[in-house]
Amino acid sequence: MIRTLFPALISMMFMASPVLAQTAAGDWNGVVAMRMGEVRVAVHLQAEPDGVLVGTADSPDQGGFHAILTNIQASADDLSFDLPIAASHFDGHWDPATHGWAGFWNQDGDALALNLHRGRLPKPELRSVKGLDGDWTGVVAAEPSMKLRLTYHIRTDARGTTVLSENPDHLANGETAESVARIGDHVVLSMNDVDGLVQAYLSDDGQVMIGALTQAGQQYPLRLIRAP
Repeated sequence: MIRTLFPALISMMFMASPVLAQTAAGDWNGVVAMRMGEVRVAVHLQAEPDGVLVGTADSPDQGGFHAILTNIQASADDLSFDLPIAASHFDGHWDPATHGWAGFWNQDGDALALNLHRGRLPKPELRSVKGLDGDWTGVVAAEPSMKLRLTYHIRTDARGTTVLSENPDHLANGETAESVARIGDHVVLSMNDVDGLVQAYLSDDGQVMIGALTQAGQQYPLRLIRAP
């Protein structure tokens, strides 16, 4: 079996670390050479008002975003953290020559080199995803007395497949998906700008997607129907 850096289709929120560290705060990225090939990693660290570091990690090549980082330890010379969802640990040392953290990603008994450099990963190039084009509508029950309408407009052209979302009850229209993926009948829409993730299964006739919307640490059942 090919190992992956992240289990597929994950979406998590920030978790606090008990360590004060300001110098490590920011966006970092690097590449891990795995058996399946090179996998890009993005790490986002943020200092809370009390100085406590919180963080998440992304693996866009594997469709993984917002994975919790825990046990964040940072100083002027060292950085380490755990990624519980993948049973992994990073240990790095500040390298003044590269202005980054040179270290190792430890997973399944292997220590894989990972050098983190400051900055965000560029947005991934669009890919064409077949069989999803159309207008998909559904309702999310945010609370027993509150139902929110959602629509996802999925289009494929020469550039690739794009997703534009509408949430008229929150006056949030025009948000675009960071990525859209389909593996068999499993569909994933990553809406990073609003910290949302849709994970659903496409029906045999291709007219219904049944799954869940994860946003702000909460998961809501979601049934999307393709407009005729």
